[in-house]
Amino acid sequence: MTTEIKAKINKLDSDLKRLFEKVEIKEKNNRGFFFEIKVESVFLLEGYNYKNVHLIVEVEMKNLVKDNIKWTYLTNPLKESKSDKVERVSTIYTMAKDILEVVTSKKMNKEYFESLEDYVELINENNTSLKEVSILDNIKEILHKNGILVKEVSEEKYYDFTDFQSPEIKYAFIHESLIKMADKFKIEFEINSLTGVNYTSFKDDRIIVDYLKSN
Repeated sequence: MTTEIKAKINKLDSDLKRLFEKVEIKEKNNRGFFFEIKVESVFLLEGYNYKNVHLIVEVEMKNLVKDNIKWTYLTNPLKESKSDKVERVSTIYTMAKDILEVVTSKKMNKEYFESLEDYVELINENNTSLKEVSILDNIKEILHKNGILVKEVSEEKYYDFTDFQSPEIKYAFIHESLIKMADKFKIEFEINSLTGVNYTSFKDDRIIVDYLKSN
């Protein structure tokens, strides 16, 4: 493995770990030299409840020396031998975001998503309660993964009395972290991919999330 390829794999690994809970990259040579990338995380996808989604990506080693990197993903990682593969092209700077977009835009097989069980988080309340992950918990988890230490969360609700919609909610996540522009882009992309989120903005020591819960 050349120094250039190693550097790109290390960057990709670092970028993916900011977007997914689990990341595994393995070098393989059973069909030529390539890298197999497995990522996993819990997502709230439009039309579904929370799902623990896996994605398998393959990239040939020879493609990593190019500026435009060709890579493929399996449309159904539960059926690797029978799964179709879709080719994408990214730069090393956009590849992690493009991999995330495959999941958040549901570009995998519909059969795969429908086969996944809904994800619930066990809450230790006398060992009797199961609670779904809330939108607030999901946003906090995204911020935590990106190194943002939240000190306080405030909430404001706005009602539109001309109809019977649920209230629009603005969450303000107060923090003391110095966030780079590149990290702001990643955080905004992740939070905005959650169902019900209208927009995310950054102002001084606050991250503002505008959210409309569906009825």
